[in-house]
Amino acid sequence: MKGYGKFFGLVLAALFLFSSLYLPTVMAAPLDPVVGEAVRQPVQIIWQKTKLGKLSGDLLLIPNHNLLLPLGKKALMLNLEGETVWEWTGSTRGVTGNPIFTENGILFMPGSFSFQELKPNGVAGWNFSIYSSAKGDKQTGLTGGAGAFLYLPLPDGLYAVDQSGRYTWRFAPWEVKDLDLSKTPKKQWSCLASAADAEVVYVVHGAKKEGFRLTAIRNDGKYIGSYWLGDIHQADLLLSPDGRLYLTVKPKKANATNNSAIYSFMGSICHPEWSFTLNQDALSPPTRSADDTLYFIAGSRLYALDAKTGAYKWDNPLYKLASLPPTVDPRTGRIYVGNSEGYLYALNREGRLDWSYKLDGTFQGAPLIGPDGCIYVATQKGSLYKLKDNAVPIN
Repeated sequence: MKGYGKFFGLVLAALFLFSSLYLPTVMAAPLDPVVGEAVRQPVQIIWQKTKLGKLSGDLLLIPNHNLLLPLGKKALMLNLEGETVWEWTGSTRGVTGNPIFTENGILFMPGSFSFQELKPNGVAGWNFSIYSSAKGDKQTGLTGGAGAFLYLPLPDGLYAVDQSGRYTWRFAPWEVKDLDLSKTPKKQWSCLASAADAEVVYVVHGAKKEGFRLTAIRNDGKYIGSYWLGDIHQADLLLSPDGRLYLTVKPKKANATNNSAIYSFMGSICHPEWSFTLNQDALSPPTRSADDTLYFIAGSRLYALDAKTGAYKWDNPLYKLASLPPTVDPRTGRIYVGNSEGYLYALNREGRLDWSYKLDGTFQGAPLIGPDGCIYVATQKGSLYKLKDNAVPIN
C-alpha cells in the first residue's frame, strides 16, 4: 500500500507540472492608452445607501448640490457623498408628495390638502392647510417654483398661495361661463396634472364620465382658454425653456378610436401646433434634451421626436421598460431609462444601446444626473445608488 501511495503521489505531481506549463495565464487588465490606467468597467458604483425606505415622491436634486428624498411621513436631505445633511419629520397631513424648490431657495413639501415650508437647513416654517370632506389621505399635487405663487389643486378648485403662506385666489372651473360646467352636479373636479411659469398655470382637469380638458389660467386667477381632451385616464405636462408646453395623455384602454397622444402648444392653448398619437396603454412623461429632441416611453419602446415639429426620429424596443420619463445627460447626450426588473439602460442619441446594468430593484422615479456627472437612482428596495458612467459612447 505504501508503494501504491508513493506511485500516485508522483503521478499527481507530474500532472500538476504539466498543467502549469500549458494552462493559459490570467493576464492583467490592458492599459488605457489615454489615461494610462486599467480599462474601466462601463458602470461603477460610487456608493449605495440601503434601507432608506420607499420614496413617496420624486427624488429631487436642488441647486446647493444636495439630494432630497420624500419618504412617507418624513424627508431626508443627503449630500452627493451620501451623508445625511438633515432629516425632517413631517407635520403635513398624509404622506409627503413631490417637493417643490423655489427660486429663493425654499422647499415646500405637499401632503394631503396641505403643504409645509422648509428652510434650507431643514427647519419647518409655515404650513398651509385646507379643510376637505374628502375621505383618505390622498396626496396633493403642488405646482410652483417659477414666479410668486404656489398652486394647490383641490377637489373644490385651484388655490393660489403666495410664498409667505397667504391665500390669494381660487379658480373654480364651473364658475367660468366659457367652460359650460354650470350643470356639473357635485361641483368638484379631478386634477390629473399641472405646471406653471411666472405668468400662467396650466391644469388638466375634469371628471370621470364627463371628460377632461387642459385649461390655462393667469397668475391673477383669470381664465385664458382651454382645449378639450375627452375621456382620458392619465396626463403629464412639461414646460420647456422656449415657451412650449408638452402634454401627454392616455386613455384607460387605448384602441383605434381612443389613442394615447402627445401634444405641443406654443402661444395658444386652444390649438396644438402638433400632435403625435400611439395605440399604447403605457405612456411616460416626456423629456426634452438640449439638442431639441423629445424623448418618451410608450409600451416598451423608447421614442425620439423633433421637439419643435413633432417629426418622428427613431424608436427602440427594450425589454419591459418602465413608464418613467427618460433622463438625458446634458454633457454627452446619453439617454438613461429603466425597466421593471431593475435594469438601467444607456443609449446614445441615435437610440443604440451602449450598456445595461442590474440594480437591486425596480426604479422609483427617473434617474438624476448630478453636477458631478454621476447618476443617482432610487429603487423600491429602499436603496439609493450613485453610479459613474465610464463607457465611451458608441458611434
